[in-house]
Amino acid sequence: MHPYYFMDESTLWLEYLTSKRNDYLKDRKINLGIDYDSDRQRWDAIIERDWDMMAERLAAGIGVEDPIKQQMGEDFFERHLMELLEDVHQVASEFHQIEFNNKMIYFVHYEDFMMLAQQGIFRLEEFALDKGRKWEKKVRELLASYDYEIIGYIDLFEEVYLHVIKK
Repeated sequence: MHPYYFMDESTLWLEYLTSKRNDYLKDRKINLGIDYDSDRQRWDAIIERDWDMMAERLAAGIGVEDPIKQQMGEDFFERHLMELLEDVHQVASEFHQIEFNNKMIYFVHYEDFMMLAQQGIFRLEEFALDKGRKWEKKVRELLASYDYEIIGYIDLFEEVYLHVIKK
């Protein structure tokens, strides 16, 4: 029997979140590699913000393993689901909008896209993407894996950004 079955609800949830958080932080730092080492303070802030969003999804039962769901009970996650849905709607409204070709589109940083797309909550149909120092070929492949494509470039703030749409 799984060791989580012997814990009360609050202890189980705290242990589970702590374990998930530690794994998440470790994986993100490893995946960032040399980029993480170049600006740890900035990346720590981004990773913590990303974790906060992931913790909210877990609190709604999204991505939680079945043994944990069974132990916690479905009502535990249903209580948090409505809060999550409100947060998903709020995520899109937190991006800045820019005017491009006489219409307003959202401006998204690569890290934000990655975080939200991995969580399955990125819903924009068209946006300007700041790819940062990432290679365009790798960014193009990542976007394609989420059914997005680069259709052009946007000159803005003395920089060139990718113009992206949903396929």
